[in-house]
Amino acid sequence: MTEVIDHHVLVLPVDDGSGSWPDAVLQRLFNPSDPAVPAGERSTVADFWSDTTGGAIRIRGTVRPRAILPAADPDWTVVRDQVQGNRTPALAQVVRKALLAIGSSIPAGVDTVLVWAALPAHRDFASSTPVEIVPGCSVTICHVSTHSSHFTICHEIGHTLGYPHPFGLTSTDPQGRPESEYGSPHCIMGGARRSVTRRVPAWVTAPAPSPLAALWDEGGPRLSNASRLGLILERLRLAGWIPVPGLMPDWITLADELDGHHSIAAFDGPAGLPRAIAFRIEPGWLVVELRRPGSSAGFDWDAGLGLAAGDVDTHEAAGLVVHHVAAVLDLDATDQQIRDGSAWRHNRPIFQGTVPVPLGARQSLDVDAGSARFTLTSYDPVAGTAGFSVQRFPGRPSARLMVTENTVTSAYPRVGAGRYDVGGTTERCVVSSFEGFWQDEDRRVGWQAHATGFEAPEFAWRVAGVQVGGWKGQAATAEANLAHTIEVDVDVPTGPGRSTRERQRITVRASTAWNGLSLDLAPPRSYVMRDGQGRVRIPVEVFVREPGDAVHRASARGLVEVETRRLVFGVDLQQARAACQNAMTGMFRRLYEIEPEIFEGTVRVSEVVRGPDWGLAEVARLREWFDQVPKLRLAAEELPVGQQVLQLKKLGRQRLDPR
Repeated sequence: MTEVIDHHVLVLPVDDGSGSWPDAVLQRLFNPSDPAVPAGERSTVADFWSDTTGGAIRIRGTVRPRAILPAADPDWTVVRDQVQGNRTPALAQVVRKALLAIGSSIPAGVDTVLVWAALPAHRDFASSTPVEIVPGCSVTICHVSTHSSHFTICHEIGHTLGYPHPFGLTSTDPQGRPESEYGSPHCIMGGARRSVTRRVPAWVTAPAPSPLAALWDEGGPRLSNASRLGLILERLRLAGWIPVPGLMPDWITLADELDGHHSIAAFDGPAGLPRAIAFRIEPGWLVVELRRPGSSAGFDWDAGLGLAAGDVDTHEAAGLVVHHVAAVLDLDATDQQIRDGSAWRHNRPIFQGTVPVPLGARQSLDVDAGSARFTLTSYDPVAGTAGFSVQRFPGRPSARLMVTENTVTSAYPRVGAGRYDVGGTTERCVVSSFEGFWQDEDRRVGWQAHATGFEAPEFAWRVAGVQVGGWKGQAATAEANLAHTIEVDVDVPTGPGRSTRERQRITVRASTAWNGLSLDLAPPRSYVMRDGQGRVRIPVEVFVREPGDAVHRASARGLVEVETRRLVFGVDLQQARAACQNAMTGMFRRLYEIEPEIFEGTVRVSEVVRGPDWGLAEVARLREWFDQVPKLRLAAEELPVGQQVLQLKKLGRQRLDPR
């Protein structure tokens, strides 16, 4: 028996008075389609959640009149601009103000308030736990934009239903750091920067540009059965593992042994076969499901699954999909949270891979968790069924990736050096200068792959999702200096210690030779930037196979930071004696220990050191300050090193705010 959940969503349109959209579209979007609508066109948000859970989740929506808030509202400013941190309290305030503006309240029985906003915001988000809006009324809340896609709306509604992000494939967080959240391409709660969505039929024809134009661009994929099981297990854990009647559904089979032959059906397959099989391992569960395009039951949410020409992995393929449901450590947790156990995110789905259908050269998937090998033995695309065997294996081929080079090939100073006398540093170092300037840099980055468990490994490379070169054995001819356009995450500086992530296209030149890859970044001055450029983060994947294999047997992934524009500082010593050099280096190192935000790194004589990333506005202030204060006396007489550090510390603060 499967538990049925009725979920009532109150849709609260909010803008600054300039937005407009058909209210009838919103009413339809958050309610089930009329029975007269053909099955293949039943594609509302309510339809999605009903279809993807076999009718277990039933969404209905109530749309309120539009509320008008000024774009400069302080709570909306937090919702709009804040990238990290908890924006839920500010959104709750927006909900309260919007309800007051239209003279409305939250009806009894509402589970979620969804702010449908024409006001700009950095990104959509949702709360997974209820928030008290007024005394005695707590609901989950979420924010979506009139420029959001069907995928995004369903994703945020998923959070209000309690579904977290799956882990697995590595992407990057808003600061460009590697992370494995959003890590499953086979789940509406994932994505992993791999598009497996499909276009949704538009219900209205609106003149372009329409405020709802983005809505039809992306829909699906379905909710993975691993995510469904993970939420069920989490509810059981929070209940102290006391059985909850009707909580464990009939669409999944639980297996205690990781062996044997099994049959499984897709979501629209024949009755009598499970839609998922979960194998108990230590720790957690390995969950297997069959996913494929084509649906006889309604709108085809998985139509985007499949392999493109030239793909060197099978992550987005239709086929047997395997997730590991287990606890994941929060990498941002404190030592105390790790000690008390609160750092663990329990029962999270972690994508492991796919055995593609139809049957081909690769019919098995090795999963490290549980040392399990899943082998596809049969597949019926018409019936939507598959057979597979599972067994433990002693080991498997593996690959690892290491950065061998990350160097500056040429540099382009942008702002004339401003010099500051720091004379009197020591008795052996009478006069020296301190300077800072903005600099662009060309970079060369190199990687080398290592593989074990292969007789004659062949390698293929992918940079930011773009394949560079083809499969190469040890005797293959190298390919050099081939231009590729890639899309990467760039931390664009917006102020001292602050930056925002942008998705930008840049040109690189790649050279590949068997197990080696080298990238030359085109001069940053040729890029088209809005607010300058800071750190570029380049994800790289290598795939390894034996000659004759259709697909890879092992892979490895890495992410490297490339500084292509930075604010740099240095020292120019007029008396370049060893004692003087050592004294200045020690002073700057001590300054770094005390105030690391002023300098990141150590200083060597006549070289530059990376400082805080600044935007163009800060660079303009720096240049203005250089012009106004050509020389700043740090010390009129010889000072102890400790006082020198304090003087430099003061200079750093003045540099950030010269007024």
